[in-house]
Amino acid sequence: MQDRQKKMWVWSSSVILCAVAVGIIIYVMNSDVMEHNGGNPITADSIAVNHTLPSEDETPLEAEEEVNMIGMIETKDSKNLDIYMSASRSNNFGQLPFKQDESFKMVVTSEKVNELEIGLMSIANERIYSEIVKSGTGSVTIKVPESGMYRIYVNNLSPDSVQFQLKLGKAIEGPID
Repeated sequence: MQDRQKKMWVWSSSVILCAVAVGIIIYVMNSDVMEHNGGNPITADSIAVNHTLPSEDETPLEAEEEVNMIGMIETKDSKNLDIYMSASRSNNFGQLPFKQDESFKMVVTSEKVNELEIGLMSIANERIYSEIVKSGTGSVTIKVPESGMYRIYVNNLSPDSVQFQLKLGKAIEGPID
């Protein structure tokens, strides 16, 4: 009987130790992610079309506050995206290689009429090439000005949150972050 109690104690202690270890690992991983991203799911914010984004040194305090975007991107194939964005927010994500003068088409579908800015952002110089879809539904074709890596750029110009589908001309390579 005493041998059985000892085995139960060892088993219970092992389970508790594993649970504590998993909890510590999850806590550390979440802390690293929040520290790395500053708690934000986006990496840049822009208010102007076809302008270079300001560097961190030049960004005014109020623009820094706008980086705290609430939004979500879901996809199963990295080509057909379901996007939710807060009012008056922008985001850029993914990475796609393009050659100079290559055309890239994106089709936007939204049930509500929302004004959206859709385009590409050069990773090299953070310049944005975009068009505005005034009705929330339509297509945008961007002629890539120079070869390089680009990110998808979306900007909700509406004072309300928006949910829409974005169909890309080709799938995003790698993670959609």
